[in-house]
This record gives sequence, C-alpha cells and structure tokens, in this order.
Amino acid sequence: MHRTASLISSALLIIILLFSGCSTKRKVAEAASVTTTPEIPVPKGEQINSLDNSQPPAYGEISLDASFDAEPHKVSVTSGGEVNVLLFKDDCTGYVSVAPDAMLNWSGNTSRLAFFFEPNTRGKDATMAINLPNGMILCNDDAFDGTTDPIIIVDNPLRGEYFIRVGSYNENEYHEGTLYIIKADNMEINEIHDRFKNPGQEVDYTQPPAYGEITLNETFGREPHIIEITTGGPVNLNYLGNACMGYVSVAPDFRINWAGNSPELRFRFVAGETGKDATMAINMPDGSWLCNDDEFESDYNPGITIENPQAGQYDIWIGSYNEGEHITGTLYIADPTLFQIPEPQRVVEKKLDYSLEPGSGTFRLQQGFVPDPFSISARVGGEVAVEELGLGDNCKGFAAIAPDFRLNWSGTAENLRVLFRADQQGKDAVLIVNLSDGTWVCNDNANAGTLNPLILLNQPSEGQMDIWIAAKNQGEQITGTLFFTEKQINP
Repeated sequence: MHRTASLISSALLIIILLFSGCSTKRKVAEAASVTTTPEIPVPKGEQINSLDNSQPPAYGEISLDASFDAEPHKVSVTSGGEVNVLLFKDDCTGYVSVAPDAMLNWSGNTSRLAFFFEPNTRGKDATMAINLPNGMILCNDDAFDGTTDPIIIVDNPLRGEYFIRVGSYNENEYHEGTLYIIKADNMEINEIHDRFKNPGQEVDYTQPPAYGEITLNETFGREPHIIEITTGGPVNLNYLGNACMGYVSVAPDFRINWAGNSPELRFRFVAGETGKDATMAINMPDGSWLCNDDEFESDYNPGITIENPQAGQYDIWIGSYNEGEHITGTLYIADPTLFQIPEPQRVVEKKLDYSLEPGSGTFRLQQGFVPDPFSISARVGGEVAVEELGLGDNCKGFAAIAPDFRLNWSGTAENLRVLFRADQQGKDAVLIVNLSDGTWVCNDNANAGTLNPLILLNQPSEGQMDIWIAAKNQGEQITGTLFFTEKQINP
C-alpha cells in the first residue's frame, strides 16, 4: 500500500510528466503567465457565441487584495451548464453556464493565484474555465492523477477581473461543491496540491452523512443492510491514531442509530474492483474510534466487528488508502450471529509488481537534462515486506505493490544518482530500483551519517526504470523528495 505522491515542483516538470500520460483526459493543471498572448479572447461586456461576461455572476463577485493571505477564499458553486466550452478553446472540456459562476476582482500582489473546485460528492467529474483580465482563457479538467477535480494556476496574475466558470465534464450533469481561491506566493505546484487536498481538515460527525442513515433495532434480521458507497476524500485519518489511516470526506458516509440487543454488530466494505485498497473508521456512541485497513490477509477490504454494541449513534467513514483515489463498493452491516458476510476467496500476492502503473507518475529524462537535479515530492511506504522477497542486499523495508515512480531514461551518461531525502530528520527510507535489464538495486543509507538512501548508477542502460521508496518501519508513511542528478549531491 502507499500514498500517492504530490506532483513535481515546477510547471516545466509538469510538462515532462505529460509525456507519459496515457489517458485521453488531461491530468495536470494548466499553469500560464498572464503575459502570454491570448488565443481566443472573450472581451468583457460583449457576448461571443454563448459566453457572456456582462451577465451578473451566479454566485457573486469577490474582491481580494494584498490582505488576502493565509486561508483559501471559498465560494459554494454548482457546476455545469448548456455551453460546450470546447467551442472556445481546443484544450477546454466540459459544459458551463452562459453567465460566469463567479467574478474575482483582483487588486493584490502575488506571484501565483490558484483556483480549485471540489464537488461535494466524490468522484463527480468537474472542469473549469477562467477568462483572465487580458482576455485569455485558461481551462483544466483534472488537477492531478487520481482525481477528477480541476485546478487552474495563474502565474504573475494581472490586476483586474477574472470570470470563473465551473463546468461538468458530462452534459446535463450538475455538481454542488466548493470553489477555492488561494494566494500561492512562492508556492510550488506540489505545495499547492497539499494545501488543497489535505488542508488540515478533520472529520465532522455533526454533518449529515453522504449516503444516509438508518435506525436498526431488534427487528434487524437475517439479511444485512447494504449501501453502495464511493470512498475517498481530503481528510487524512492518521491524525486520529488507533491505526486509523486512509483518506475520507469530512462528513460521515453513513450513520446508524442502534437500538438492538445483538451480541455483535459487523461492518464490512467490499470494493467493486479487485485489488482496490479501502479503509474504515467508525465513531462510536461514546466518542471513541475504531479503525481497520485490511480485515483479512488475503484482500484489501476493511471490516470491523463490535461486541456487545452499545445503543446510540455510529458514524461510519469509508476511506481510500491512496490519496486522491475513489473506490466504488458495498458496505454491509449485519448481525454476524444471523448472517455471515462472505469472506474473500481469492489470495492477493504481496510483491513488488513493475507491471502495474506507478502510483505517483512516469517521466522521461535524457543525458544532460535540465534542471539538474530533477526533483519530485513523494509520500512513501506500504505493506510489502521487501526483505522477504530476497531481491538482494539492502533491499528491505515496507513498500507499495506498484512502483512509486517510473523513469524512461535515454543517453550515455557516466553516472546517474538517485537520492531520496525525508522531510523529517530521523525518518528511515530505502530506495529500490528495478533497472531496464531486470536487475534490482537497493540502498538503505547513503553513508554512516545519514538515513537518506542514494543509488549510484554507473553508465545506466537506456530504458525503463521502476522505482520504489520503502519505509524502514512497518506501517510508517514518510514524506520527502526524490532527486535525480548527474552531479555530485550531498545526501
């Protein structure tokens, strides 16, 4: 298991990542300077085809200046409309309204503004289009790999009016959600990602559950209560402790009010797709927490059984182990003395599998690449006990099944160094690389004075390298930066 990494630290590197994408939809934010020559201007006050910036914005006008700083500005918005924005720019997608959804009057100073939309219902596919003060249109569909939420980043934003439209990827769909505007002064792309996707939020059991609630009592019979749920969200459950993990929504997914007298109450979530890794957290009537990741060694589905359940309110969150992932599946609630939820019949072999798509990105580098070093933010660790695989000396720790990164290398460099630096001192990571010829190379500590790993590849062969970064300690997740360089580098 592993968390997906934050993306690369500059707009140039985002372009490199695009070379590896196989999706037909864009998986990276548009980042543009407002000094760029506009491709298709839409002047304010003049209706061109079906977009009309002279109409009042549906969700109001916003005025922000230099005092706008610490927290994102939030606007509740419903996406969608009747206008296909592809008509106005060939890299735009989705359906938007004729009038703007919001208008930002910007009079501040910053090197970067970011606009982000997150639907209230996970997995809904939204898009965004913004008409800048110079008339240029910027668009985005999916901000990052693993999400269908859009982000637009404007470098060196001009003062003036920004007309914002939030669209729906599919025609005749409308998604309620929140538009965020952030002053991202001197923030790298990955920092903006972290600010939006995990902004210190906590779960809130006072909010209405996304998939409803039910009262169960002594009439709760031989059939389980079944709810279809899509997992995931911006909140990292690690802050709860008690082996709680995964990413969930702020509001509960489901709530039961228990008034029965059964000796046991069982909750189990089964993903609709094999190999998808979900988690579970339950807030009990007394305020305590129960959490689970994998109920059985043979699959990734979570389950919790409560003995002698007390009467009261149980709030249930179903999470995704990997950040940004959304998993559709079924939540079962049953009295196990009357109904046995089927247990898994399959066995999942836990190994490093380079046939899988990397969790945090694929990129290309060639001899003489710039910038040097090339760096990518990463969140690493997983459930595969690497030492048990017998891959070689220093191959140890706990890694994800899929590679964290994939490098397609070309050129005849004398040396290529791969280094991981943890954000926190004392965090112990292990680098594991499967070379283009199938050879495994690993390193734990670059030298006696550091816990950061470094691998030196002498005259690396051209081709695909798959890279895992393991946490030395089981259950630990480590954030840091992965570097590639042809130079000497201090670990």
